[in-house]
Amino acid sequence: MKTYPILLLAFFSILSCNKESAVIDKLGPEVQILAPQNQAIYNIGDSIHLQIQITENLGLHGYFIWLVEKSTGYPHLIDKKHLHNTFHELELQYQLPDVPTGAYEILVEASDHDNNISKATITINIQ
Repeated sequence: MKTYPILLLAFFSILSCNKESAVIDKLGPEVQILAPQNQAIYNIGDSIHLQIQITENLGLHGYFIWLVEKSTGYPHLIDKKHLHNTFHELELQYQLPDVPTGAYEILVEASDHDNNISKATITINIQ
């Protein structure tokens, strides 16, 4: 009588590990930076309006938004979030830190639950 629960548990363990019946996602999220415009010019201390849309066919896992110095590659974290949906739109204001003048990238990295990663970038200039 004691073997029945063990056999039942083993059966469900095998079922849950069966990759053939699972859907494997090979498509990464689609990332669109709607604002600011590419090559926009800002002054140190300005506030940047960011508008970003992320869509995913099966489910988003999360995103990171970075301000990256083009000359050094040094990243400044703007925002990050852990998600569990297929569409995410965000709007936020980001106060530019006291950084050297020059060209910067706004980099958005989004991932899904199968670890597919997509990126979108635009360039802004800080004077």
